[in-house]
Amino acid sequence: MLSLPGKLRAPRGVLVAMLAAGLMACHGDVLQVNDPTITTPGQLSPNSLPTQMNGVVADLRNMSDWYTMYSGLLTDEYVLAGTFPTRLEVDERRPNPNNGSINSDVWQPMSVSRASADRMVADFSGVLNDPDFADVQSDLQHGIDLGRLVGGYDRIRFSEMFCQSIFGGEDGEAAPVLPADRMQEAYDLLSQAAQSSDPDIQVAALVGQAHAQMFLGNYSQAASIAQNVPVDFTYDVLYSTNTTAEENRNFQFNWGVHAPVRWTVGNGGDASRHNEIFGENDFGSPWYDEWVSQGLIIPPTQNNITAFNNKTPVSLETIYGGADTDPDSVAPNNRSGNGGAASILMATGWEAQMDIAEAQYRSGSMGAAATTINDLLSEADQADNPIKTINGNVPFGAFQQVSFNGNLAHDLDEIARAREAGLWLTGDRLATVLRYKLNDGVDFYPRGTDGDALQLPVPRAEIDNNSNISNACPAGTPGIAGG
Repeated sequence: MLSLPGKLRAPRGVLVAMLAAGLMACHGDVLQVNDPTITTPGQLSPNSLPTQMNGVVADLRNMSDWYTMYSGLLTDEYVLAGTFPTRLEVDERRPNPNNGSINSDVWQPMSVSRASADRMVADFSGVLNDPDFADVQSDLQHGIDLGRLVGGYDRIRFSEMFCQSIFGGEDGEAAPVLPADRMQEAYDLLSQAAQSSDPDIQVAALVGQAHAQMFLGNYSQAASIAQNVPVDFTYDVLYSTNTTAEENRNFQFNWGVHAPVRWTVGNGGDASRHNEIFGENDFGSPWYDEWVSQGLIIPPTQNNITAFNNKTPVSLETIYGGADTDPDSVAPNNRSGNGGAASILMATGWEAQMDIAEAQYRSGSMGAAATTINDLLSEADQADNPIKTINGNVPFGAFQQVSFNGNLAHDLDEIARAREAGLWLTGDRLATVLRYKLNDGVDFYPRGTDGDALQLPVPRAEIDNNSNISNACPAGTPGIAGG
């Protein structure tokens, strides 16, 4: 039995950290950098520290929207509305190591983000005792903490997106690392980040540590960590409309900005996509209608946008959405969002509360678990829902509460829906369905797909150019074509 305290709360705006095309300056202003980059080796100086930190942030931003899109495509959050065969492979759960989109859209951005974060930790640590940097010690430590935080989350993503991973560069690995081992590595790195004097980095690291322990099946340890996270805490990756490259790609690809719609939410109306509908499985009703009623989805009847493939009905997500296509449909509310400037949630108190609740459930405290979750779902104004920090116009009200009946598959589906209510399209869905499949044998992946892959394979380009890896996935990995 777990004995946990009530919700911790943080004053609004105090424990809200933001990663953007800039870092928090000493007076609390955001240093805006339109095209952040990193310094080249040998150029590190006291004046170059902000540039390198901004480079790490830019690399994180570049990979985060791709990650949410591809993890959503592999699960049931998105269906393909485009025609790229490489992306169709992911939607059908039969990814191939020769898949160029996996390499360019997912593996490379993730690898760059991880490498730049690790490089900053090494570079800044290497000059901590250098007298030339005596006046910027606090900046160095902040950069080290930030690098550990980002590097830890990068490793979480590698654990969940890929069947195995291998890091190259100056500290290249001698062999691929399996997801559980990579997750333990993420946990250890985030444990260091949690020692930061920056309260935002500290708490975001705690969320990541709890996440890692949930993956590893250490539920009570996860809850013990998560109970220190304020319920309204958020740590975001920020985007900008300064340039097209700085925009959130979810908005670009879901709303048909700069190009026709290529990703959308399945509404069950496309036979070519196996009539997939968001949230459908064998253990409960689809979640699509509830999300529509909350204003989180604008259905095809309320928009006139056409998919690139000219056949998939377009259902617009509003978290990363733009101007409401039918602002009077849910009067008096308007579902307009920030579009290309919409942030992506990286660490939240909502996730921490869901980890606590699941640990309670697994320890036998079913009633306590339901109370923890329903306290959040039943809030009339959804004040603690992190989605409201991304688009304040949604959700409009309380979600349907969870109801447990003692059947593990049914009850895990209830918890999964509650997680989605605050973590939709943030990458958490893949984390959830993967660990339920691996740890519990419960399958919430989309039904009817051509393949049964749980994760993506290491791309061929890495295998061909890295002598320390020869196979895309370990033997026995399901659904990997040509693995």
